[in-house]
Amino acid sequence: MTRPVILAGLGYTTGRLATRLDAAGTAWTAHSASGRPGSQALDLDTPVTASLEVEGHAAVYAIPPPAEGETDLRMARWLALLQGRPERIVYLSTTAVYGDRPGERLDEHSALRPTQARARRRADAEHRLGEWCESRGVPLLILRLPAIYGPGRLPLERLRRGDPVLDPAESPPSYRVHVEDLVTALERALDIHSPAGTYLVRDDSRWSLGQWFLTVAALAGLPAPAKVDLETARRQLSPAMLGFMTETRELDDSRTRRILGLSPRYADPVEGIKASLEAADAPAKS
Repeated sequence: MTRPVILAGLGYTTGRLATRLDAAGTAWTAHSASGRPGSQALDLDTPVTASLEVEGHAAVYAIPPPAEGETDLRMARWLALLQGRPERIVYLSTTAVYGDRPGERLDEHSALRPTQARARRRADAEHRLGEWCESRGVPLLILRLPAIYGPGRLPLERLRRGDPVLDPAESPPSYRVHVEDLVTALERALDIHSPAGTYLVRDDSRWSLGQWFLTVAALAGLPAPAKVDLETARRQLSPAMLGFMTETRELDDSRTRRILGLSPRYADPVEGIKASLEAADAPAKS
């Protein structure tokens, strides 16, 4: 990985990717809405007139869509900035673009049927980016992701508040990915030898979200959250949280593991949660 990398968004995941790029001696530049340290400010919520030279670079796009609407105008504005032909683009998307699919086994070729607005915005971003890359002959690699967790990204505050969770007996299976495994997937996607296409990145858990909260609470030494039935959850939980807890998606990531050679370090989320808790506590103990 010798050509420079452009990071569109410098946040939780891409910040860790930047650290690995530094270790590999790979040059990178980053842009973010906040202009956080290490990045240049880039406001994609208003029309932009600047340009961004991408010839000979690889790019990772990790800027979330706007909070409202059905389309991702941030993606449209970022694409309008680009000058030249990038070596490849990697996009961090979400498995929520599949929608609620009980009884189906989903892979990279399954049709998109997003049911939530946030997922429809992601599907729109995938479509815009796909058209742009196809028209220019640019390899596009889309990583569709479940919930990302890791140090500082566990639901500890929610558990301390005592918010209820949907009873695991009524919760469908779901997946997660530890941030370090995701960064490894990004490194593989940036490799010039990795073929373009869509990839699913996940752990092996199949835990419901209710089981996830209960396990995090137990490992963190926090009181277990109250378990509520679906009817009660509809009254007490936000529509977004209810969607997370009730949508069903069975994901087949065998192609990803075969082609990118991925073997998640934290396939077992118990180990991932423990490692995340230890890493979050490390500064306080030093």
